[in-house]
Amino acid sequence: MAGRLLVIGDIHGFLTPLNLLLDHLKPDLEDTLVTLGDYIDRGPQSKDVLLKLIQLKTLTNLQMLIGNHDLMFLESIHFKRFNTDWLLYGGLQTLESFGVDLANPDFQLFDAKIVDFLKSECSRYWEDEKHIFVHAGVDPSLPLDQQTDKLLFWDKLDPNFCGHHSGKKVVCGHTRQTSGQPLNLKNLLCLDTNVYGGGWLTCCDLNSMEYWQANALGEFRQAKITS
Repeated sequence: MAGRLLVIGDIHGFLTPLNLLLDHLKPDLEDTLVTLGDYIDRGPQSKDVLLKLIQLKTLTNLQMLIGNHDLMFLESIHFKRFNTDWLLYGGLQTLESFGVDLANPDFQLFDAKIVDFLKSECSRYWEDEKHIFVHAGVDPSLPLDQQTDKLLFWDKLDPNFCGHHSGKKVVCGHTRQTSGQPLNLKNLLCLDTNVYGGGWLTCCDLNSMEYWQANALGEFRQAKITS
């Protein structure tokens, strides 16, 4: 594979660390950039994060997954009503970023370009020769086209995960690593490093296993996964 294989964990509406990572790594058309979903909610800049991803689509080979927060957002727009659970888990911040008033919502404020982009560009999963990319997790015994929404988008990691039957390494987000460090197991790599809880946004190059992190305060660091 030419170029780098870069993977970014859950962004959750934090544009500052995303920009720091992108400015440092400068992904181009030789690179593949996989984003693991949950682009919105909790952080203050969900709309701007989505606009940034639209821009990225023209600059690099962007493979976007959809996360449970993104699904709740799209469901709210489709049915023109806000799920209470979504509002409690970060939806209020997303409404604010779009300038939508909860008490008297104007659904036209949800930019159609952004909504259509999420619908058309995000996948349930993605894979290459060595890896399976999902937002949350997989049933190790089932092929990808038979995975349930519950597993792909909602369930937390099974600490006894034994690896997918394909032998490919599973790369995911969703389950917060409050240590701020990626969780690297033999058959799984989790890159949700708790950016919205005071932690870090992580980008890892799976070819070299180097990773870079930035946080909402504008701090930056890098390291390498060695085991």
